[in-house]
Amino acid sequence: IGLSFLDLSTGEFLCTVADTLSSFRGEIERRDPSEVLLPVDSADDLAGLLENRVITRLPASSFSAKNVPYDGLGPDELALRAAGAISAYVADTQKAVQVHIRSIRPYSIFEQMDLDPFTVTSLELVRPLRAGEKRGTLLHVLDRTITGMGRRRLRKAILSPLLDRVAIEARLDAIEAFVKASLVRAELRERIGGVHDLERLVGKLGAGRVRPYDLFLLLSSLGSIPTIARGLAEGLGENRLPAELERVKGALDDPEL
Repeated sequence: IGLSFLDLSTGEFLCTVADTLSSFRGEIERRDPSEVLLPVDSADDLAGLLENRVITRLPASSFSAKNVPYDGLGPDELALRAAGAISAYVADTQKAVQVHIRSIRPYSIFEQMDLDPFTVTSLELVRPLRAGEKRGTLLHVLDRTITGMGRRRLRKAILSPLLDRVAIEARLDAIEAFVKASLVRAELRERIGGVHDLERLVGKLGAGRVRPYDLFLLLSSLGSIPTIARGLAEGLGENRLPAELERVKGALDDPEL
């Protein structure tokens, strides 16, 4: 089953393939889309797994890989067809070019632990069993983030635990570096606190819904990025940065917005 996900507020555009109905349902639960697009002739068992979600039926012709410009190898044809439906739907409903939408990024479900919906719910990973409560979830216990972007990233990490040992150890090396440098960590937190939700600000800009105050917040946030990069390099030592933090610093030196 080809799947694709677009967050119109941030421009993140993903695609993948699920090989079973169980993995399809698990990925839907993880990504938690506000609206699901299905072809008019899709099997009933797919719709049956999408209870209490907004479903929009599209003509089968909308599910075409030709709607998605993609150069290179990687995405499965089914994944690109799902992405094509999103592209066609956005073009039809938004009535304007969404310039902030990023290039589509393929990923593999097998890169992460397969958490079925029952596990996510019963362990209260991101939602409490009692409606209206905020406390009691793993997300609430771990969340010490100070930006909206950080909280979204943490939520994704909780719902998609890594399976690759090299990636896990790289993340732990980065954590260890900050644990050993508490003063650097505190200083970087203070600098990051001045960064507003860049993803959504750029989304507003790309969608043509930006206000003058949003532009001020965007300018202010972009101005903080060089100081964060310098603090990272100077605090931990530019030649001693773990691989994961080296990657982060490279992204800060040349941000892709």
